[in-house]
Order: sequence, then structure tokens, then C-alpha cells
Amino acid sequence: MAQPAPRRRDAAATREALLQAARHLLAERGATQTTTRDIAAEVGVNQALINRYFGSKESLFVEAVRGGGASVSELIATSPIEHLPEGILREVLDASASGRGSSALLAGVVNNDTITEIIREMVEDTFTRGLGDRLGGDDAGLRAELLNALVVGIAVMREKIGSQALRAADFDDLAKYVRRMAVPLLADD
Repeated sequence: MAQPAPRRRDAAATREALLQAARHLLAERGATQTTTRDIAAEVGVNQALINRYFGSKESLFVEAVRGGGASVSELIATSPIEHLPEGILREVLDASASGRGSSALLAGVVNNDTITEIIREMVEDTFTRGLGDRLGGDDAGLRAELLNALVVGIAVMREKIGSQALRAADFDDLAKYVRRMAVPLLADD
């Protein structure tokens, strides 16, 4: 009886699974408490694959963090301004709850200078310049970052801190208040 051919690993799927595991563990534990051994174990692969696919633990972390903000950037570029507060809130809460987005990682990775710099660049690209350019006015970048701080703060309080009122609130209630708070930030006075 012929032995079955060994199963070939799907390199792209394994690489993506390692990125997802890194995002999850970074969000849960932070950069200093996340090991390559834990990431590999979560995916069920040999730890050596991290070096093979990413070169180093830090390179894996950097790519995991960079890949987390694309949906918000797209939203900011394409949505009508008046829909942005609710859209950004939905994206950030979904990403935070799933551990896939950069905002979900904020509380865990700010203890790593390289990753903190990458997150700062992402915020500046997406909000300070991206949304700021759309808002216009002398303080547009500041208003854009304040909107980001509002939404990320809600996500951290809801998902990381477990604030009772924020966890109990449904999305529509949160969005109603975020829209109200965001009105002055979106206006070019």
C-alpha cells in the first residue's frame, strides 16, 4: 500500500496565521510578554517558521501592527465626512474586539519603541494627514487626532479595561454619542 504524499504547507496561509496570532497575543499580553514560542504554538507550527517568514520577532511584530490599520484608512478616504465618526467607531470596536487592528494593540505594544513609532506613523498618516486634509483648516490635524483619541479611548475602556457602562452599551447608543461629540471636531471653524 502506497503511503500518502506528505501534506504541503500553505506558506501564505501559515504566514497570515502567524500574523493573526501575533496580533492576538500582542493585544492580550503586550510586546514584552509575547514570545515567538507562544505565537508558533497558537498556530501549531515550529517556531523556526517565524524567522523563515519574517526574519525576526520584531519584524513579525512590525508587520502585524502595520497590517492593522488599512480598513480605517480606506474608510477615511472614501466615506462622507458626516458618516466618519460612526464608521471609525465601528471599525475600531470590531478590530479591538477581534484583536486584529492596530488600536487593539495599543495598550499592549506601547512598551516597544519600534512598534510605538510605527503606530504613531499610522496615526499621522491616517488621521493627522489623511482625515486632516479632508477636514481643512489650521487645526485640522489636531481635530482629526482628537476624533481618533475619542474612538480609541472608547475601545480601550470597553475592551481592555472592561468599563461596565461601555461594555453594556450597544453600538447604536455609542455611535449616537460619538456623533454628538464629533460634530465640533468635523466642523472647520
